[in-house]
Amino acid sequence: MIFKQGEKVFWRSIHGKTFYTAEVLSQDSEKFVLKLNESPGKALPAGQEVVVRSGDDDYFTQVLKFGHETLELKPLWAEQRRYFRVDDVFPVVSRKIDKSAPRRKARTFSGVGMEVAEVKVPEDVDSATARLLEKLSSVNSKLSLMLYALEMSDVSVPDEATNRQVLKMFDEVDTKLEVILQKLQIDGYRLMKAEHKHISVSAVGIRFTVNEKLEVGDVLEVKMLLPTSPPVGVVTTGDVVRVNALDDGRYEVAVDFSDMGDDVRDEIIHYALNRQREIIREKRRQWENNV
Repeated sequence: MIFKQGEKVFWRSIHGKTFYTAEVLSQDSEKFVLKLNESPGKALPAGQEVVVRSGDDDYFTQVLKFGHETLELKPLWAEQRRYFRVDDVFPVVSRKIDKSAPRRKARTFSGVGMEVAEVKVPEDVDSATARLLEKLSSVNSKLSLMLYALEMSDVSVPDEATNRQVLKMFDEVDTKLEVILQKLQIDGYRLMKAEHKHISVSAVGIRFTVNEKLEVGDVLEVKMLLPTSPPVGVVTTGDVVRVNALDDGRYEVAVDFSDMGDDVRDEIIHYALNRQREIIREKRRQWENNV
């Protein structure tokens, strides 16, 4: 049993910032039901991932049914985060940094879903990429203003078909610029062409291989591109807690993340949950093919 009946808990959607209060109505091995003390403002769809907090523990769940005053949830896994790891292959870049240097808070990036005019140039991208991002953002801002002016114009245009075609062309250019900006923003972190490495990752750490010999206690800056849809980049720092020399001259290192906020941690957890489902589905397909 995870909770006690009548226990007060806090919950939020996995990407949400606000915690809401609730009470545990019932539970069994497959699900548990919360009585909502306050409404989140909108219904949660089935399959939505939800974090339930009890004391110092977080429980990651999935919505089965959202009612007017109740929320039925399926437990996925508890906050034994260090033991919940997934294996995958994706771009990873790392570098050793001074132990005495201030550590920047972990952060994510992608630019996807943002207005291109609002894309901020990251501080730690190379200067050439930064200049391109600034110029393309400026160009795209002007195109967006021109497109808006055309759409809102009261001027009578003799050939409406031509007008629609011009609007469509502007829209296509705007979309293409947005894609270019997003890729440049990711490439500014040197991840688009980075080596794809076999990794094992959780919300608290990552294991991967490096060419440089490292020591336990060294501090690394780690940049990785999570293969979500759309891709999400993560930049964080961490402490090397284990180093294993490999036969090919490389080193397998285990890194514990430091200063990992809930927003960044939730992105990794969201990816890990989806990756775990993919692995389970693939194993099921293999089993069915062998039957």
